[in-house]
Amino acid sequence: MEAPKSGLFATVFSALLLPVLNFLDKPSQPRYRGEINLTGLHRAVDVRFDRYAVPHVRAAGEEDLFFAQGYLHAQERLWQMELSRRFLSGRMTELFGDFTLPWRDLSSQFRGHKTSDLDYFIRLLGIRQSALESLSLLTDNDTRRLNAYSQGINRYIENCGKKLPWEFRLLRFAPEPWTPSNSLTIGKGLAFLLSTALYTRLNLIQLAAKLPHDRERLRSLLPTYPTDAPTISRALIAQGAELCRFTNGILADTDWHGAGHGSNNWVVGPERSKSGSAILCNDPHLRMTVPSMFYLMHLAAGAQSEPESYETSGASIPGLPCIQLGQNRWIAWGITAALCDDVELYRERIHRIERDR
Repeated sequence: MEAPKSGLFATVFSALLLPVLNFLDKPSQPRYRGEINLTGLHRAVDVRFDRYAVPHVRAAGEEDLFFAQGYLHAQERLWQMELSRRFLSGRMTELFGDFTLPWRDLSSQFRGHKTSDLDYFIRLLGIRQSALESLSLLTDNDTRRLNAYSQGINRYIENCGKKLPWEFRLLRFAPEPWTPSNSLTIGKGLAFLLSTALYTRLNLIQLAAKLPHDRERLRSLLPTYPTDAPTISRALIAQGAELCRFTNGILADTDWHGAGHGSNNWVVGPERSKSGSAILCNDPHLRMTVPSMFYLMHLAAGAQSEPESYETSGASIPGLPCIQLGQNRWIAWGITAALCDDVELYRERIHRIERDR
C-alpha cells in the first residue's frame, strides 16, 4: 500500500488554518446537546448522539422523524448537499463562475473546456428533468416523507440566517430552499453514475457488429441467455458506435465510468453462524471521500410495541430521506451492483415537416 503523500508545508498550513475555519464556522456548528425549538414539528423529537457521533432519533410520527433527519443532515452536511444538487442539475457555473476545468480530474475530453461546458453536458444527460417528471409518480407516503425531509433542511437554513457554514459565507451566497425534486435529483444522479448497464449494452452492440455472420460464436459469449429472449437490433450498430466513442471519450479514466467498478455482498444463514442469526455483509465499493458519501443514523417513529411502527438503522445519504443501507427489526439490506438490464437505446427521428412528431 502506498503511503499518502503530504509535505511539511501542507501539514503546517492545515494546522494554522484549522483554528481560523473553526472560528468562522462557530455560529453554524452542529448542536449535539441542549434543546432546539423548531417550528414545523408536531411533537417533540428526541435525538441522542452516541460516542461514535451517530444520532439516534425517536419521534412520535414519521413526518416529525424525517423532518428531524433533514435537519440533522443539513447541520453537518449542507455544503455537501448543495454541491450534489448543483452538480447533478448542471448549475455549478452559477456558483463558481465560468473557469477552465481541471480536466485531469475529469476526462481528457474536457481539456480546454470550462465549467459551463460541464454544466451543459450534465444537462444533456437529463438527470434533473427526469427527477421533475418523477414527482407526479410518487406515492402519498413518499411525497409526505420527502416534504417533511425538505422542511427540516429548510428550517436549519432559516435558523442559520446570515450565519451559514463558512463555505456559503466565503462565496457570499445563501442556498435556495430545498425541495423534493432536489432529493430525487441526487438519487437519480447516483443511480446513473453507478450503473454499468449502458456500457454493457454498447459493448454487446459492438460485439454483434464484429460477428455479423457467426451467430453461434456470438451466442457462446453469453451461453445462459434464453433463446426466446429479446435480442439486440442491428439497426443501431452505427449509432451504437458513435455512443461508444462518446462514453469512452468523455467518461473513460474517470470516476464516472462504470468499467472496473463493482460491489461485494454475501450472506451467512443462521444455521452456519455462531450466533444462530443470519449475517449480511455489504461492500458498496465506492471511493473514499471527505466528507463520506454516507451518514450513519438510527431512526425510529411510533411505539416499539406497534407492529407498524418505523425503526431502521444504518447508512443514510445526505440529501435523501430514510436509510439506504441498513436493518430494521426483521431484515437487513445492502446495495450492490445487480448488473441488471435496465437500459434501452432508441434511435429517434424527427418528422421533417411536423417537428413535434
